[in-house]
Amino acid sequence: EAPPAGEAPTASTDVVPPLPPPPPLSAAEALSRGEALSKAGKGDEALPLLDRALEADPAGSTGQKAAALLAVLHEAKGHPRKALGFRLRSSLSAKDRAAVEAKAKDLAAAALGPTPSPDDLVVTVGEQDNTLGAIARRHGTTVECLKRINSIPDVNRVRPGQKIKVIRGTMRILVEKAAFRLTLFLDNVPVKTYAVGIGSEKKTPASSFVIEEKVPQPPWYPPGRPAVPYGSPENPLGTRWMGFRPTAEFSGLGIHGTSKDNSIGTASSNGCIRMHNGEVEELFDLVPRGTFVEIRE
Repeated sequence: EAPPAGEAPTASTDVVPPLPPPPPLSAAEALSRGEALSKAGKGDEALPLLDRALEADPAGSTGQKAAALLAVLHEAKGHPRKALGFRLRSSLSAKDRAAVEAKAKDLAAAALGPTPSPDDLVVTVGEQDNTLGAIARRHGTTVECLKRINSIPDVNRVRPGQKIKVIRGTMRILVEKAAFRLTLFLDNVPVKTYAVGIGSEKKTPASSFVIEEKVPQPPWYPPGRPAVPYGSPENPLGTRWMGFRPTAEFSGLGIHGTSKDNSIGTASSNGCIRMHNGEVEELFDLVPRGTFVEIRE
């Protein structure tokens, strides 16, 4: 029916509610779909589904099967380090695990050195990416990492046409409190292990964190007291500080160096992870902000 003369039609005020998002796939559903895509030759489409299945059930049979399939797919893509990392996360016999771990040691030795591997990139310094800073920003790494793995003595003397190795992969850190050990993983392959000190009286929580802040030569800000400058005997942070993003439960924690080398291997800090200065400097160079840290008992 038409509106009365002189009156404009009015728009409906009924609001159509948006459709609810689909429920997340279970580990079994993600595995089933990923496996079907893999068999159909659609490996790139299968990868995120298999990743989902693994993360949803890392220790179960579904996750273990997903890890094995991910290893096969990355091997086919020419990514041996990623493939090996997923094999390490899959169910293996004792004999096969020993063989994989032996190969992992070889890959670990090469990962942080100047020799390129199929998993990594080699970029050429050019007109656009003409500094290590520009290359680091483009590829989600750090200038210090590029400098270290390429043995570059002076970041200001990078020349056009120079070949730069860039690590392409995901780094994460695992701290095992009982062993006083920190392990750096690259694509699930352990590449460096360091001795650490932890908090006294269980002050270091078993929890997960993300590195948010990186400060060389850090000052220390004790609660309720003036800042203590870097280099002061009262500053316990050593030469580097990597602060964790605060969580709902914990704040003020991180990884740092120490001048008290005898505290490494002991539970004597106020909750942070302590490292020898030379070793925390290496770790600081290698890991970017956003690196995931897991602390276990």
